[in-house]
Amino acid sequence: MDINVEMNAFNDGKIRTVNVPDEEMTGIIEQDLELVFKYGQNDFQPKPISSVSVDDVVVMPVGEELERWKVASLGFVKI
Repeated sequence: MDINVEMNAFNDGKIRTVNVPDEEMTGIIEQDLELVFKYGQNDFQPKPISSVSVDDVVVMPVGEELERWKVASLGFVKI
């Protein structure tokens, strides 16, 4: 599943698309956000943009809606 992340911390809001393998998605928002963070690291998916960091915003599809979650120093905050 492709998830968009607004790269606010270091990249002026550019969008980084993070691919999380469908078989790893759980449907539990907290766990799926952690997967986006994990796969948003250049160690897992190298891209010419910084890794997902604190203050970036994950745009997560939840049912028919898109929810925005800010990466916090510990976990995520819905915005």
